[in-house]
Amino acid sequence: MALVVALLRGVNVGGNRKLSMAELRATLATAGYGEVRTHLQSGNVILDSAKKPATLERELEQLLRVQIVVRTHDELVDVVARDPFGELASNGSRYFVTFLSGPVTQVAASNRATASCSSSADGRSTRGFPKVSTNRSARSS
Repeated sequence: MALVVALLRGVNVGGNRKLSMAELRATLATAGYGEVRTHLQSGNVILDSAKKPATLERELEQLLRVQIVVRTHDELVDVVARDPFGELASNGSRYFVTFLSGPVTQVAASNRATASCSSSADGRSTRGFPKVSTNRSARSS
């Protein structure tokens, strides 16, 4: 068995799809998943499973009736290792990673003008920032 992260899309956002994390943990434990843990009220779940991520996504989506993206420990380590911004973007509150259910095929032209983006080797995660200045004095503000 291996630890994986299941990211539930749109749970507990803006009062929509309200889901108690205690209820979520109980549902997953009852369904046979091990070491079930949740993070805050986010719908992000860490659990033990020997199943392939794609299989786990399908099963969890049927069980919970929400869109889910599953990532393995190694995939998450790879996302952190591929950080293309280094010290350029030192404010963690402005950093984001989006996990996609499929490969990125293209970035809209309007996004290219306003953001810096990079994607993982398999195209299933992407990260970005609003355009930032490389001027050191601008970064300290």
